[in-house]
Amino acid sequence: MFRHRGSVSPIPQSGLSLWLKADAGVTIFQTPIITQVIVTGFTGIYSGANGTYNGSSEDAYFEIAGGAFYIDGNTLWESNYGVEIATNNNNYQGAWTPSQYFSTITLSNAGTTSANGVYTRADSQIDMRFVTFSKSGGSITWDDDSEFWYTSQDLYRNFSSTFDEDWSIENGNGPQPDASYSTSARNVGSPTSTTTIISNPVESWTDQSGNGRNVFQNSNYANTSMFGGKSFLSFPDNTYLTSFNPIWPSTSTIDYGTIIVVARFPSSYQVFAPLLFNHGNLFIGRGNDQTYPDGLIASKDNDVNIFGNSNLSNNTNYLIGMTFNLDSLNLYLNGSNNGSGANFENNGQDEFSIGFNGEAFSMAEIVVYNRVLTTPERQQVEAYLNTKYAIY
Repeated sequence: MFRHRGSVSPIPQSGLSLWLKADAGVTIFQTPIITQVIVTGFTGIYSGANGTYNGSSEDAYFEIAGGAFYIDGNTLWESNYGVEIATNNNNYQGAWTPSQYFSTITLSNAGTTSANGVYTRADSQIDMRFVTFSKSGGSITWDDDSEFWYTSQDLYRNFSSTFDEDWSIENGNGPQPDASYSTSARNVGSPTSTTTIISNPVESWTDQSGNGRNVFQNSNYANTSMFGGKSFLSFPDNTYLTSFNPIWPSTSTIDYGTIIVVARFPSSYQVFAPLLFNHGNLFIGRGNDQTYPDGLIASKDNDVNIFGNSNLSNNTNYLIGMTFNLDSLNLYLNGSNNGSGANFENNGQDEFSIGFNGEAFSMAEIVVYNRVLTTPERQQVEAYLNTKYAIY
C-alpha cells in the first residue's frame, strides 16, 4: 500500500499561458512544500518574533502561535498594525534583514531656538503609533488620531509622515523649521531562520498537471532536502519512483516527447546517475561512459547515445532538457542546445520511472510532455524554472 505524505506547491499560472496546463500530454512534479519556519536570534523589541511559524505552502501565510507575528512571502510582519519587521530573500533560510525605523529627528532653523536639536526615540514600540522622540526640554510626538507630528515647543506641526517637509509654527509668525531624520534597526540581535518540510520519507510524488500520472516508491524511499533555500527530492543510490499511469499512451510507442528537469548531482561518476528512465528504452542523466564520466547523456532504445557538450559539476543546480521525435533527439542545458543526434523509432511502451538503478541525485521539478514543445513553449517553461530556481 502506497501512501501519499505531504503535499506539493501549486503551479503558478500568471504569465505562463496557463503553464500549458490544458495540454493532456503534460506531467509535472514539484518537490514537497515548506510547512514550518523557525525564527531565532531577535532581541529587544523584536524578541517576540522568535518562534515556530506554521503554514501550508512556500507562498502562504505562516503564523506564530498566538498570532502576534506572521510571515507572508519573504517578509516578517507584526500583526497588530501590519508593520514590516524584517525580510529574508533566501526562501526563509539563513539571516533576516531587519527593517530600519526612525530613531532620531533633528530640527534646525526654528523660530523658537529651543525647538532646535536632536530628538531621540527611546520607546520599546515596534510600530510608529503614538511614538515620542525626546530631547532636553522638549519632544516630538506622532498624534495618530489627528495624523500629524507636533513639538512641545510653540506647537510646531507637520502633517507629513516623512517628518522633513511642511513644518509650520502654530502660534504667530516665525521661520519654519527644517527637519531631518535618521534610521536604525534597534535591538535586533542576529536573526536567522530555518525551514522544515514535513513530508519524509517520500512514498509518492503527485502529478501537478491534473492528469493523474502520479509516481510511487519502488525501492528505498527518497527524502526531501534543502539546497540554496529550495526544496529538492533526493534519491539515494538505486532509488526510483514509478508511474503506473503511463505518461505516454500505453497504446503507442514513445516516439515524441519533451523532458525538462531541475537537478543536481552529489558526486562524480561511478556508474550512471539516471534522472528519468523507461526500462532501457529512454533515459536521460549524467555519466554512462568512463571516457565521459560527468557529461550529460540521453539515450533511446539502448542504441542511440547522445552526449552533451558540457560536463556537469557536483553540487550544482542545472536545468536539463531533452526533446525527441522520430528523426532526432536534442539535449538542452540551462536553456541552450547542448547536443543532438539521430533517433530510432521503436521505443517501447513500458512504465516511466524517475530515477533507476545508479548513482544518487536530487531534483526539484520535472516537466514532461508526450509531444515536442515548440521553441517558444520550451523557452517559456525554461524561463519559469530559471526564475524560480535562479540557475543561470
